[in-house]
Amino acid sequence: MDGDALRKGAFYRDLRKSVIIFICTFDPFGENLGKYTFNNICEEKKDLALGDECTKIFINSKGIRDNLSKDLSCLMDYIESGSPQDDFTKTLNERVEILRS
Repeated sequence: MDGDALRKGAFYRDLRKSVIIFICTFDPFGENLGKYTFNNICEEKKDLALGDECTKIFINSKGIRDNLSKDLSCLMDYIESGSPQDDFTKTLNERVEILRS
């Protein structure tokens, strides 16, 4: 993904911030968290970050929802049940129905 974002001769620091979101109906890491957030750090020196501003978020619709926003919790409910509960999931459901037809 980074290779496509940089032109030949551009500097690594010129990369724009990116967020990759994985929506899972299973727990990919077995820790029962509702959300896992990762940033690139050095394994040998944990306080040294790569600084590429790339964040990877894994949503586990079956995980614990403590400390998650109401909006994210509603999205997780929608993923699990298919029943919209708020304005965002109602809009999302309408789009899903259009795409399915």
